[in-house]
Amino acid sequence: MKLRTTHNSIRLRLRRSEVLTLEKEHILTEKVDFPNGSSLSYTLSHEVGETEINVSFQENDIRVMLPTNMAHEWTQSQEVGIATSLSLPSGETLSLLIEKDFPCKGRVEDKADTFWELATPDEAENC
Repeated sequence: MKLRTTHNSIRLRLRRSEVLTLEKEHILTEKVDFPNGSSLSYTLSHEVGETEINVSFQENDIRVMLPTNMAHEWTQSQEVGIATSLSLPSGETLSLLIEKDFPCKGRVEDKADTFWELATPDEAENC
């Protein structure tokens, strides 16, 4: 699972195998370790009983929680992404985008575990 952030924006991109894991196990977590011994983790999960998308940051973990019905519908369909905006206490919004990962032309990476069939030529070019 890839994480991209910019000002008040979080984007998660999942490979095909990760989408299957999310459907089966209800959770995905990645961790980045730093030389000073600290780490940052990010988690995508879905929970029965959740009624809306929720995002939190606690103990160096970015946690994105989806309602189970929304996660199941997304993982079982050709739908590329889930997008939402959440209000922040400052009056601004946090943009969230969860996408199925496309192969990127020109980038050296394993493209076998991506959703190549969903990518338009433009999307594969600009990822």
